[in-house]
Amino acid sequence: MIESVRGTIVGGQYLVGKLYLNGKLSIDRSFIGDTDAEVKAAAEKYLSDLKSSIGPEYERLYPNGLELRIYV
Repeated sequence: MIESVRGTIVGGQYLVGKLYLNGKLSIDRSFIGDTDAEVKAAAEKYLSDLKSSIGPEYERLYPNGLELRIYV
């Protein structure tokens, strides 16, 4: 069954970013912005706060860091 949806999108286009570890969704949180730079800044702020809150455990959990993927 294929659904057909008709309508008008209200508002501008925005981007959504998600963090992945080894190709799998790692943190179920979205970062939204109008540009790649805004999404990246929001993700970096979140990761900075995460590093501060869990301290050295961050390096153990994410030894190679996380990958930010941005979608339209």
